[in-house]
Amino acid sequence: MIMPKACFVFSVQLLLFIVSGFGQETNLRKEQQMEELAESLASSEDGSSESSLLLDDLSYYAGHPISINTATEEELLRLNLLNFKQVQTIIGYREKYGQILTLNELGVTGDFTEELINKIRPYFQFSQERDSLERRRASRLSQSLLARLKETLPVSSGFISSKAKPPAYSGSPYSSYFRYRGEVGKWLEFGMTAENDAGEDFFRKSNRYGFDFLSGYLCWNGKGWIRKVLIGDFHLRFGQGVSLWSGGGVSYASDLTSLMRTGEGIRPYSSTDENQFFRGGAIQFAWKPVKLSLFYSANRKDANLEKDTVGINQITSFRTDGLHRTVSEMADEKDVSERMFGGYADCRFRNWRFGIQASFERFGYPVTKGDAPYKSKSFEGESNFNLGLDYHLILNQISLFGEAGTSKNYKPAIVNGLIWRAHPQLSLSFLYRYYSPSFYSFYSGAFSEGNGGRNEEGFYAAFEYNPVSKVKIGGQADLFSFPWMTFQTISPATGRALAIQGDVTVTRNLTIYLHARFVHKPQKNSVVTGIPEQWDEATSKWRLHSDWRLNDRIQLRSRLEYVGYRYNDKKETGWLVFQDLIFSASQKLKYWIRIAYYQTDGYNSRVYSYENDLLYYFAIPEFYGIGIRSYLNIKWQPNKLMTVYLKGGYTMRSGADSMGSGYDTTQGNHRMDVRGEICLKF
Repeated sequence: MIMPKACFVFSVQLLLFIVSGFGQETNLRKEQQMEELAESLASSEDGSSESSLLLDDLSYYAGHPISINTATEEELLRLNLLNFKQVQTIIGYREKYGQILTLNELGVTGDFTEELINKIRPYFQFSQERDSLERRRASRLSQSLLARLKETLPVSSGFISSKAKPPAYSGSPYSSYFRYRGEVGKWLEFGMTAENDAGEDFFRKSNRYGFDFLSGYLCWNGKGWIRKVLIGDFHLRFGQGVSLWSGGGVSYASDLTSLMRTGEGIRPYSSTDENQFFRGGAIQFAWKPVKLSLFYSANRKDANLEKDTVGINQITSFRTDGLHRTVSEMADEKDVSERMFGGYADCRFRNWRFGIQASFERFGYPVTKGDAPYKSKSFEGESNFNLGLDYHLILNQISLFGEAGTSKNYKPAIVNGLIWRAHPQLSLSFLYRYYSPSFYSFYSGAFSEGNGGRNEEGFYAAFEYNPVSKVKIGGQADLFSFPWMTFQTISPATGRALAIQGDVTVTRNLTIYLHARFVHKPQKNSVVTGIPEQWDEATSKWRLHSDWRLNDRIQLRSRLEYVGYRYNDKKETGWLVFQDLIFSASQKLKYWIRIAYYQTDGYNSRVYSYENDLLYYFAIPEFYGIGIRSYLNIKWQPNKLMTVYLKGGYTMRSGADSMGSGYDTTQGNHRMDVRGEICLKF
C-alpha cells in the first residue's frame, strides 16, 4: 500500500533531522531559491509556456544580477517578481535617500515583506563601482553559448520501419538545441536559437539547411528619445494581456503579485515556441512621461488547410505544437502567412499609468469557423484588429489595475483587479473578468480559466495572512462561467476552483507546507448512451511537502501527494510520494537525486511533479498507473567559463505492455530519458 511507504519516507527524514540538528545556512542559497520559485511556478500544470519564459528570465538574472542602484523601470519589471508599485518604491527610495546598500532597507517602506526580499535577493547586486570601471563594463562584450542533446529509450514506434512501409518519423530520435547570446554592456543585445525535435529532418529533405526552427534578433537599447530598436524575432507584452501578450497566459496565481501583469513591452525572443512570437522589427520612443512602441511582423504559421466549394484554401485550424516529423505534419508547416502591425503608447507617473494599444493582422487565407455549434461565435475571416486601454493606479496600500479591449466585431473583453495590503500581516486581492464569446485575440495572455481569453466571466479572490512569525496561510477562490458552449460543454456552464496553503518555517533550514486545490469544471460525455450529457468534473489535490537543509552540502525534499477525481458515477484516486537528495560535493559539483513511487486508478487521476533539470529546460511530467520514477541530475562547473549538465531519468509502469500513444509508443513497461547540455561563457 502507498500510505506505509509515504509514512516511511517522512519518518526517515524526521530521524535524520533529530540526528544532525539544525545544520548551517547554505552558501548555495541562490540556486535553492531558484528551485523553490520554479516549484511554485510549477504548482499548476497550466500555463507552462508562461512559466518557462519566467524561469528563463530568472535563470539569466541569477547569473547576471541587476544593479539595483542603476536599474531602469523596464529592467526591474522584466524580473517579473515586482509589481509596478514596488518598482516605483525602489526608484523613489533611490531618489530620496541615494544608493541602496542592502535590500533590507526596503523593508521600512511597507511594500516589501521579508519573504519578498528573500525571494528577489539572488537577482540584485549592490556594487558601487567607479565611473571609469562602469565605462569599461559598458563597452565589454559578454557571450554565452549553449548546446543540448536529448534522447528517449527505447525508441518509439514512429522511428521503426516495417516491411510494408518506412518509419513514420522522417528524422532521427535525437533532439538538439543550440543557443547563442551576446551583449555589449546594456546597449546592444544579439542572439540566435536553433532547435530540432526528435523525428524532424536535420540537413536533409524538409530541412536541407539544418535545424527545423531558427530564430534570431539584434536589439539596440538607448537612453535618449529612441529607447529601443529591435530587428528579428521578438515578444510583445502590453497592459494586462487582454489584447496583446505573446508567450501564453496563466489561470492560476502562485502569489498575489503574479495576479497583476507588468507589461514588459518589446523584448527579444529566444525561446523555442515556433508560433507565439513576432518576426520583423520594433522600435520604442520615449518623451517623459510618454513611451511609444511601434512594430511590424511578417511571419508564417503552421495550419490545416481545406478547399471550399470553389477551390479556395481556407484555414480550419492553427497548429501550435511546432512538430514537423510526419508527412501530414510537414504538409502543415508554415502554410499560412501572417502580417501584423500596430503600436502601444503609455503615460507613466509615480503612482499611476495608463496605456492604449492598437494592432491589425491579416492572414494569407481566410479562417473558417466550421459547422460545430460551439464554434458559431468563433473568429472567421482574413483579418482582425484589436484595441485596448489599460491602467494602473496606486492609492497608498491599494493597487488598482485593469484593461478593456475589443476586436473586429467590437465585442468587449474586460479585466479589473485590486491588490490591497490591508495590514502588515494581511494582503487581499480581487479580480473580475469578462471576455465576450465573440471577442478574439490571437495573442491574448490575460488571466483566465480557459484558453484564449474569450467566452468567460469570472470573479477571483485571494488572501495571504501571516498570523505569527514563520507561518503563512494563503487561499484562493475562482468562480467562473462560460457564457457560450465550449469544446468540452454542450451548453453555457459554470465552474469553481478553490485552493488553500499553509507554510511553516520550523527552523531556518526546515520548511513544511500543506497545499490543497479543488476544481469543478463542466464536461460533456456521449460515450455511454451516444447522447451528449454534461456533468461536473471534480478534481481534488492534496500535497504535503517538506524542504530541509541539513548543512551547506545536503538538502532533503519529501513530498506526499493525493489526487481525487469524480465524474458522474466514475471515481479515481492517485498517489505520489518522492524523496529528493540534493548534494553539493563542492562549489563545482552538485547532484540532484530523486526516487518516486506513484499509484493511480487511471489517467484522470494522474499526478504531476516538477523536476530539477538542465539550464533553461522546463518540464512537468505526468504519471499514471502504478510505477516508479527516478532521476539523477548533475551539474559540473570546472571553471567560470564552462558548465556541464547531465540528466538521466527512468520511469517504470507496472503491468504495462507499452508506454505513450500513437507514433510515440514504446514497447515494454519502462522508459529512459537521457539529456546533456554544455554552457560556455566568454
